[in-house]
Amino acid sequence: MKITKRHIRRIIREELVRELHDPLDPHAGGSKPNPEVQSVFDEAGLSPEEGIEVQGALSGDDTDWLSSSSYEKLFNYYLDSGEMPYGIAKAREGDPDYWILDQLEELGA
Repeated sequence: MKITKRHIRRIIREELVRELHDPLDPHAGGSKPNPEVQSVFDEAGLSPEEGIEVQGALSGDDTDWLSSSSYEKLFNYYLDSGEMPYGIAKAREGDPDYWILDQLEELGA
């Protein structure tokens, strides 16, 4: 079986989640997003682990974010809500991944 960098990152992320028990609990060493960002995460249906993926993408640590379920859920959330412009969604006027991260940063992520 071939082990890729992506597999190793996933294993490390799963171990960190197990270690912290609640990755979004500030008392357990995690960092809980502000209420507005958490509201977007909840409405998009993100799990705590997916929230960690987004935090990694925001900090620039997660290069595989585009292939993650958290990206897909946030993309669909912003597209279905009508907030994401059509040209961005089709990547004609900009990158949807950067647009999503910019939106979250504007909310204080």
